[in-house]
Amino acid sequence: MKELLNRLQQEYPSHIVDILIRAINSEEVFKGFIKNSFVKDEDLSSIPGIEKENNIYRYSPSYKIGKSILHEIGGIYAMDPSAIKAVELFSSTKKEYILDLCAAPGGKTIAQAIINPNSFIVSNDRSKSRAHELAKNIERMKLANVGVTNVEPSFFLKNFQGFFDRVILDAPCSGSGMVRKSSSVAADFSLEKVNRLIPTQKELLNIASKLVKTGGEIDYLTCSFLKEEDEEQIENFLISNAEFSKIESQTDASIYSTDNSSLHFFPILFKGEGMFLSRLKKNGGIIANNEESFLYRIKIKNQEHIVTTKNSVLLSLPYLHLGCHVYELQDFAKCEFYNEYAYFASEVPSYEVNKEEAVKFIRGEEISCPNNLTGLVKLTYLNIPFSFGKFNRGKIKNYYPKGLRKNLDD
Repeated sequence: MKELLNRLQQEYPSHIVDILIRAINSEEVFKGFIKNSFVKDEDLSSIPGIEKENNIYRYSPSYKIGKSILHEIGGIYAMDPSAIKAVELFSSTKKEYILDLCAAPGGKTIAQAIINPNSFIVSNDRSKSRAHELAKNIERMKLANVGVTNVEPSFFLKNFQGFFDRVILDAPCSGSGMVRKSSSVAADFSLEKVNRLIPTQKELLNIASKLVKTGGEIDYLTCSFLKEEDEEQIENFLISNAEFSKIESQTDASIYSTDNSSLHFFPILFKGEGMFLSRLKKNGGIIANNEESFLYRIKIKNQEHIVTTKNSVLLSLPYLHLGCHVYELQDFAKCEFYNEYAYFASEVPSYEVNKEEAVKFIRGEEISCPNNLTGLVKLTYLNIPFSFGKFNRGKIKNYYPKGLRKNLDD
């Protein structure tokens, strides 16, 4: 921690250093989430300490949001308020093709997909284990406008140079902006780590510059306080890439910036953890809508998917998870449909359950129903479809996937 404080004193004016020292030493905790489009504000009233700021919902740190029904069925996604705010600042409403280059666990992809449902996002992570966790989060959130890949960032250079309207680069960094959040992050910080990661950040920026089209945008983020990973990394990139320029963002006093383009989220000023954002435009063009904004039901090999694109180049990628799967193809599957398809299955009748019944069903138990009901049903909670079941002699047989079953606090 001493290394970090010494470096901050070298890089920032004294009044900002004072803010950062107070932030690092403060025990105040900021917790937030973004809600999915199908959730109403009134559905959130039971969450303690709820405060809304555009797409950011803050709540009491003592509340175990990961053990709530709404979290389990994809109604909300827990993420830092600073990350949600950053996505708000760079999001567009146009039909964009977006690449999230280092996406796991998926927060910025999810926020982008919710804020701009017209987009299609390729959400990538090079780590196999992290990419699978990313895919699980996308599946839980029922996002038809996301495809998850597990490839090296350089893989996209073969067929996607000048292709994407936007590249989100949440670069690997020292994590100095998160030292308040975790003692292990604080213990892991070192200037040696910073120096080791700077070449990786530079390489990823250069890859991103080749993948974004003329008129497109790179959104460069870190969870670092340090200028070597932030402003200096951007300035060095611009020296070598004259076709790019910085984009100014409309902000207020809660976000620190000297030029309205290199933006720092400091925990005392903004109620979130430390983060940096710089938006870069590839000059010389205007981004137009790529295609109409519809849901398409497509078939790849022997599986059907619901997605928001028909672009053959995008659909050729080796996806771990693409949009919403329709059919359950595993042998001896109890239900013919994939669980996430419940949200889209207009051909299957709905059955609304109460809070107690939803908790029991997610735990893997059968629940009671009227004796006269028969056949396949999609279960809803707060009118949100979350699983399939089957009416059978006054019970609903449980088709909630075994790998998802858990005990909830609600």
